Amino acid sequence: MAELGADRAMNQKLFSRAIERLPVPSSVLRRISRLLADPETSANTIAEVLKLDPALSGKVLRLANSAYIGIPRTVSSLPHAVVLLGMKRIHGIVLTSELLKPFHHSTSLPFSMDRFRRHAVTVAFIAESIGRHLQRYDALNEHELFSGALLHDIGKLLAGAVDPDAVSEIHKRSRKLTIPFYRAESDEFSHTFLGLQLAQRWQFPTELSACIRGHHTAACFPELHRMVSIIHIADIMAHLLGYALYPDEKTPAIDDAALSAVQLPVERLRVIAEDILKQQEQIGSLLDIFDGER
Repeated sequence: MAELGADRAMNQKLFSRAIERLPVPSSVLRRISRLLADPETSANTIAEVLKLDPALSGKVLRLANSAYIGIPRTVSSLPHAVVLLGMKRIHGIVLTSELLKPFHHSTSLPFSMDRFRRHAVTVAFIAESIGRHLQRYDALNEHELFSGALLHDIGKLLAGAVDPDAVSEIHKRSRKLTIPFYRAESDEFSHTFLGLQLAQRWQFPTELSACIRGHHTAACFPELHRMVSIIHIADIMAHLLGYALYPDEKTPAIDDAALSAVQLPVERLRVIAEDILKQQEQIGSLLDIFDGER
């Protein structure tokens, strides 16, 4: 892949400085991250921490009362909202909201921020749905999958903000060679590598970091192969449904090893894709939460 990669316009020091300038996670977010490392943590405990940040707690209640959850009665209790949404899913949504903040007012991104958010949320819905279908066979956490999918392309956002010209060149090269975007990147400045650097800066859990770094190379994470393979498949399904970052982007091929790891019939994946197309109202509710950061 290196020979197809972009020229070294993306300077490592430039990106390192950009990552260092990003705000560190809030104290509330750091506490939630630590609590989630303990399997005994309860929804009440997470709710008590969320109460320390009225903006975050308001966001969680708003989402619990949106079409995303779709229950007929009002949710006014924060612990109830945490139970409905799931602790790890809340963590992913809050993390994503915090990371998107510095980029909302960028006028130089080489792609549509709306398309970026739409792709991330669509991949999250697909990954979560795959996880639900597999729960009868596996101990996969669908909310963990949701979080990993939401954040899988965060490196593209960082690259686009720091060096938009280089990202545009990668896009042009991928179109010229008719190859997926990631194959037109240089190895040392790929969006998965940059995303991993950001994940390390923010001290993401190992599972989230693996989804960011490995969603095009799931085999590199044998201990988390099934989880990363689901993100890989969900990402490609989102492309096939028309929700790629660029409208003319070449869809990557699904890795056979990833399909084998997930062990879900292609017919079932087709049903999941059809269901996602019917869930636009729920997807829009989550996008509204992220839009509210602007």
